[in-house]
Amino acid sequence: MEVRKFRKSIASFFALALTITSTVGAFDVTAKAAGKRESVVIVSMGDSYSSGEGLSQFYGYDEYKSTGVYNEDWLAHRSKISWPSRLKVPGISGTMSDYHVPLDGVTSNVSKWYFVAVSGAETKHFTEKQNKPENKYVMKLRPQLDIFNQITDTVDYVTLTIGGNDVKFADVIKKAVLYSYSIGGYKKFEKYLEDIWATRFDTLANIKETYKKIEQAAGKQATILVAGYPTLVNSKGCIPIHEKHAKLINEKVNAFNGLLAGLVEECQGEGMNIEFVDVATSFKGHEAYTDDNWINKISTRHDDDIPKDGVLDVVSAYSMHPNEKGVEEYARLVNLAIEKAEEEKSVEVDYRIVLKWGENPSDLDANMEGTLSNGNAFHADFRQQTIMDGDDVICLLDIDKMMRHGPETINLDVRTDKPYYYYVYRYRGAGKLQTSEAIVEVYKDGVLAQVFNVPTENADGDYWNVFAIVNGEIVSGGTITEEADTQYANE
Repeated sequence: MEVRKFRKSIASFFALALTITSTVGAFDVTAKAAGKRESVVIVSMGDSYSSGEGLSQFYGYDEYKSTGVYNEDWLAHRSKISWPSRLKVPGISGTMSDYHVPLDGVTSNVSKWYFVAVSGAETKHFTEKQNKPENKYVMKLRPQLDIFNQITDTVDYVTLTIGGNDVKFADVIKKAVLYSYSIGGYKKFEKYLEDIWATRFDTLANIKETYKKIEQAAGKQATILVAGYPTLVNSKGCIPIHEKHAKLINEKVNAFNGLLAGLVEECQGEGMNIEFVDVATSFKGHEAYTDDNWINKISTRHDDDIPKDGVLDVVSAYSMHPNEKGVEEYARLVNLAIEKAEEEKSVEVDYRIVLKWGENPSDLDANMEGTLSNGNAFHADFRQQTIMDGDDVICLLDIDKMMRHGPETINLDVRTDKPYYYYVYRYRGAGKLQTSEAIVEVYKDGVLAQVFNVPTENADGDYWNVFAIVNGEIVSGGTITEEADTQYANE
């Protein structure tokens, strides 16, 4: 079983690469999207990894220098060269920095970019005010979700990083420095990390609730792009942080990214339009204190640092945040996710078929079999996710989901009057198809046409023959068999 799982993973990886290449080539998606896209609205939210802490060039700085008064952008440390400012959408010229909407301001631009990320933000600050010092006083920054009260246009994308401050990333670094070369320091640091890690389920619950509130405020049409966090410290250690501590930090960051990815997948299974953007893989080997670092080293007080509780911290907030190279990579990866989302929006198909399922069996596979215009048969599954009919893509399976819930989506463009058979295969996991809680939604011309629930009566077999499409009609299969049935709709 493990060998099959490995083969499937490898097959899925190459199939995805082929899918992206062939889809772009067949549809000329960028050009198509560019022809249709007239405007875009993006909201960038979250913490310091989105605000651009560590880069300088903050919005509001000029006002601060000329008047001595801190404004909200300056206190939030929203950088003009942050990765959200560099986001691009096919068909829209320039980057989002060209479409920045000032807080409480207006813009003549058709496209709009709202930037509300705040350095130091936690999940609670999406609905609660965030305290920031202003000389001897405290300025309360508005809850990030309040921005949607200002937006009258349809939101296309929401980008964010959130959760790092909930699990105390900044404090972890400070403790690592404190304990790295002290007697018994490793045990103390290990215990400190475990205490934080013990709260991860509460943190995940808060993050999921934040995702839901964003969806509610932005609308279900908005694609939510959740960027992960990079590994932070050279795994071989450095002067301020011992090798053992560095490895523990990176292990916990990777584990947290895994939890975030799993949470996003869970939300997808519940119908949320959300994607996870992994950055840790790219940052590996480029952590702070490596030869080609994309993360700022630990530094002492910086001129742009803002006092916390009226007192400047010894360690600068610039520490352990992406530098120019790191921000470029963040932008590149999120831009790829936007390109993929735009490609999917630009593809016009007759049918979109969405498969969702429960905890067990853990892995179900969507399949489509049919006939090409030349009379040859085709079979779309995780091995071959893109089906070409001449120069056109006529059947496309999205990323093969291998761990619970799905969804797996097949897009189908009907070209012949021969039957097209859709069925589900139980690939792996405890339980039978009958206990999978599987649901198949069939959208015709963008409208939900029919919903199929997996049969619950006892039957042997790993194949659920869901339906066939014949001359524009959906013909129900509704059986579970030991082999796929691709004959029941034949004349």
